[in-house]
Amino acid sequence: MGLLTTLVRPRIGLALGGGAARGFAHLGVLRALEEARRAPVAISGTSIGAIIGGAFAAEGASEPVRRRLVEYISSRRFRDVQLEFLSRRPPEGVGLRDRVSRAVKRSLFFGRTYVRESFIPEEIYREHLVGLVPDVPIERLPVPFAAVASDLVSGRAVEFRGGNLRRAVLASGAIPGVMPPLPLGEMILVDGVATDRVPVRALLDMPVDLIIAVDVATDFQAYIPPLRRGVAIHDRANQVTEWSLRRVRLGIADVELHPDVAEFNPLDFPGALPSVERGEESVRAAAARLRSACRCAVLLRMLGASRVQRARRLAARGWFGEPPVIVRGDEAEAGAPVETDGE
Repeated sequence: MGLLTTLVRPRIGLALGGGAARGFAHLGVLRALEEARRAPVAISGTSIGAIIGGAFAAEGASEPVRRRLVEYISSRRFRDVQLEFLSRRPPEGVGLRDRVSRAVKRSLFFGRTYVRESFIPEEIYREHLVGLVPDVPIERLPVPFAAVASDLVSGRAVEFRGGNLRRAVLASGAIPGVMPPLPLGEMILVDGVATDRVPVRALLDMPVDLIIAVDVATDFQAYIPPLRRGVAIHDRANQVTEWSLRRVRLGIADVELHPDVAEFNPLDFPGALPSVERGEESVRAAAARLRSACRCAVLLRMLGASRVQRARRLAARGWFGEPPVIVRGDEAEAGAPVETDGE
């Protein structure tokens, strides 16, 4: 990148959120940004966002990632671990026979997780990531990357900024009860959604001028389940808590993208492939906002007053909660604050 380009084009950081199969929209976002010559210079990801973001950071392009993902979810190996029946929202038009079948499968699932650590054994979980994410050090990726997981012991977010990429993605995507947790030192790591669904904060100490946040779990307001039973009311209350925290963290971003993916079952991966196009559409719909944010970011960078720089100062003061644990290589820096570059 030439000096003039560096001066007039902002460095974009992209935060890819969790949302299971709906996260295929991240591929569309990446493809649209590439076509607009606004590819990110740094990426953070949670859960499916870590898988796609990590694969992109290793490849430097979205198309090879898309091809591998489509090939994987079309394979017999993937079909053997389909969990579509766990969705809270049953498909429309499902008959009695299918409803009974789903209920039986759910009962077997919860019965198994009651006596075991996870529904999917560790060796199978690791095997399924082999074809998606390379076994390379995060420090050597052509695009700076961070994967976010959650520590069940301390309750803190854990950001992998170094060490093995596949291990980081395994931890970030370990859905509790479905995939096994990843032990690391005194920590027990699970899906990053528990602490930071859209990991905007992870980009604050990366060399970026502008942050785009992609939230693919946006059906909180689009779908309100019947609130006639105590379990449903309790579940909805937990969703309200998570939604409120997410809104605070998303406020750090310069541009928010919310691909229209609420209609897709987050556990039906083959059925959610159209989410890729929805991701592209969200970038096109936000084109004017993105251009404006880019112009502002360049100007504010010259003045030393960008939104990212201000967010770094606020994070250092604890405005966004307890700082995450930072993993670099095989070491974890417990309590490591967000670096502020002396600001």
